[in-house]
Amino acid sequence: MKFTFKSTMAVTALASAALLGGTVAAHAAGIVAVGGDTTERDVALEATTDGIYFDTDYGIEMLCEENAGAGSVAAGAAVPGLGLLSLTPTTSVNCVLPEIFDLPVTVTYNDTWEFSASGPAVNGVAPGTVSGVEVRVESDLTDFCNFTAAGDMRAEFDSTAQQLRLLAEPLVEYPLAITDAQGCLLFVQDGDVGQFVADYDVTTDEGAITFQ
Repeated sequence: MKFTFKSTMAVTALASAALLGGTVAAHAAGIVAVGGDTTERDVALEATTDGIYFDTDYGIEMLCEENAGAGSVAAGAAVPGLGLLSLTPTTSVNCVLPEIFDLPVTVTYNDTWEFSASGPAVNGVAPGTVSGVEVRVESDLTDFCNFTAAGDMRAEFDSTAQQLRLLAEPLVEYPLAITDAQGCLLFVQDGDVGQFVADYDVTTDEGAITFQ
């Protein structure tokens, strides 16, 4: 093939367009801002929810009136990304198991939750997962019903609502493994699976968290 000035210019133009496209793609990832500022730093946060719902594949529910926690958000971090937001919930004391005679239970959170975004934010909502979910449920009546639930939950962060949400899953995909079960009238046993569902309202002293 004989290259002319025009064909050379065309190749150069295509190469420039490809380079520009690559540059645009490289900058297509989002970023975490706090109060509109994307400077890299960890910003302290607080989170509250007015209710937590838990159930198992056997149909055993647990209801908690409220919960709170503290953690941090990684301002300036890229979206998608790992460990963008952390939360350590406090112990939940106002919880009951309705199917087991409304048994009062206490829920202890044994690990820090970490939200990682698996994709870019769409309309302000970043999809992802919360890892590090490990809770110990113990009845107020000693050893009547105790168990541990652990795993990763599907989640999202909504920049408009300022909420971290643990999302419901189809029954066959419940992500939390039940272990160390004791009592519970055998309604909760090792090998069962469960899920947490909750909407945490998140605040910082520096302003709104935005997954851009």
